[in-house]
Amino acid sequence: MMNKECLYIFVLLVISYSCGTSRSISEGKQIIGAEEHPYITKFHEGIRLKVKGRYNEAIAIFEECLLMRQDDDAVYYVLSKLELSKGNLEKSSEYILNAANLDPDNKWYVQELAYMYYEQEKFDKAAAKFKLLVAIEPRNIDWQYGYAEALFRIGKTERAIDALNKTEDQLGISPSLSAQKYNWFMSINKPNEALEELIAAQKIFPKDPQLIATFVEHYFAIDQIDMAVEMLEKLVIADPNNGRAHLALADVLQQKGEKKRAYKELKLAFNAPDIDLDTKMQILSTILESSYKIDPELFDIVEGLVVSHPNEGKSHAILGDYLYRLEKEEEALKSYQKALEFDKSEYPIWNQVLIMEYQSGNYNDLYVDSKECLTLFPA
Repeated sequence: MMNKECLYIFVLLVISYSCGTSRSISEGKQIIGAEEHPYITKFHEGIRLKVKGRYNEAIAIFEECLLMRQDDDAVYYVLSKLELSKGNLEKSSEYILNAANLDPDNKWYVQELAYMYYEQEKFDKAAAKFKLLVAIEPRNIDWQYGYAEALFRIGKTERAIDALNKTEDQLGISPSLSAQKYNWFMSINKPNEALEELIAAQKIFPKDPQLIATFVEHYFAIDQIDMAVEMLEKLVIADPNNGRAHLALADVLQQKGEKKRAYKELKLAFNAPDIDLDTKMQILSTILESSYKIDPELFDIVEGLVVSHPNEGKSHAILGDYLYRLEKEEEALKSYQKALEFDKSEYPIWNQVLIMEYQSGNYNDLYVDSKECLTLFPA
């Protein structure tokens, strides 16, 4: 059984603890009046709905909060985020401006304003906000980079490069930043400084595709074709799936009369994932229309197009064009007919099929195809 002395000490401890707690709450001004409870309840209801992904209901609740109080920046901030998630940029902008007006020193509100102004292409205002952010946290590379981009957009390129240099001081030299500084130096007609950026970066990243591609662009721009070709050959090794690099190299080799190598590069380009079917069609059509004599090596490329795009009428049509140029009319006609199986909307192919069926005396097919063609193209 607890004696009286122990009981007395226990009571004192409880009383002193209670008093201490009351003082700390009072001193921290955290007491919430009874009149605030409906607002707090409503606010937390909105948060719960937001967390559950019920954004429309959450917006309605937070708008009710605004009817009760207009001095809570947190409500405006949450509404801004919710409206942004729905793509309502105008409302989102209005709410974040209200939040920032209520708490102008809140760096997260300043950040939202900076990116908002950038998206709205109000680059002078974006630069001003990013400048504030960089002053708060000079080592925040996202803000430093945003500041550089905004400065460049308002024509303050040298200051933008200085901002990128500060980013680079923290990250170290990187291919992407060096390529960007190269482009910015070129934009203010400082080719020597631009080239120095590339050379410095290449010493650290000799096989980086982005840097090599920028060198290619540079040498073509100043008409140093041999250097450009040398860099192109390095680029297709460093980035073998870069179809456009293979295309550029093929074009240069074709102009230099190195047809065998040109077709090899063209074939590699056509196998690359970044060259779409329409681009391939345009290239092959140009070759077929311009070449006096069709090179047999082109057949592998054209046939490869049919293999890689078997269900596309375009690929069968270009094979038909190739075979027709070789005077293989029967095979060409089959390719054109195959093209129409996949795409009946191309009148020039119908026209070619009907002419070839007439010339070959294939009148049964001519009759059937003529009727279908007239149905599709009555006028």
